[in-house]
Amino acid sequence: MNILITGCSFVTELSDLFAKAIPGSKITNLSAAGAGNRYIADSVVATAREKFDFIYVSWTGLSRYDVCVEDISLFRNPDWGSSGDLYGRQYIFSGGEGGWLNKDTPPMVKLLFSGYHKFLSTEQLHYNSLMEIVKTQGYLKSLGVPYYFGSMLNQFDPKFNEWNNFAEKSAVGFPTQGNQDLIDQIDFDRWFLTEHGGVYETCKNLGYINPEVDPVHPNIDGYCYCVNLLVDHLRQKQILK
Repeated sequence: MNILITGCSFVTELSDLFAKAIPGSKITNLSAAGAGNRYIADSVVATAREKFDFIYVSWTGLSRYDVCVEDISLFRNPDWGSSGDLYGRQYIFSGGEGGWLNKDTPPMVKLLFSGYHKFLSTEQLHYNSLMEIVKTQGYLKSLGVPYYFGSMLNQFDPKFNEWNNFAEKSAVGFPTQGNQDLIDQIDFDRWFLTEHGGVYETCKNLGYINPEVDPVHPNIDGYCYCVNLLVDHLRQKQILK
């Protein structure tokens, strides 16, 4: 079984776990640490040349966005690598609102995203990501490839609370209707969300995040729990045999 998985840093370590949970599968993992939802969507479309039996897309924070650049060397230094590559096309990742503002960020990255975010509200950043989600959903449905979506955070819950390490906000409740119109088009029957929320909230509530080690990412037990829960769910729905 040929399987594509993609997302941000919450997916980069999942190849072996998926392969173990689905014996005999071949896993292609195009996830990248720091990736935003444009890169994640592009990573699905960029693999159209290949045949996959199942695709799992894990969306990241809705305020994240990426820029595809021609010469990535201008944006790199030895201590900063928030970037990705898709078949020779190079991307710079913003890390979301304020995510590019740290001591290791190269000056050109600060210049790029400071200008970009200066003119965009949180609502507009969310709109950009929601559009990528809706377009990818339509693309995969048109191909007829079995797929499932997941997310680092469940920002579709009106009770979603901002958390300092992510600086993300709920996707619902903005005064204009445009974002909600996109949310209404999302097929949440094809989403992996637990009673706790996304992967981060699930693992945090179940004690699978060790703040003294990493305040953001689950430990290996958390990743195992989520992958096994997802695969069991997919088999129950007969998306996976």
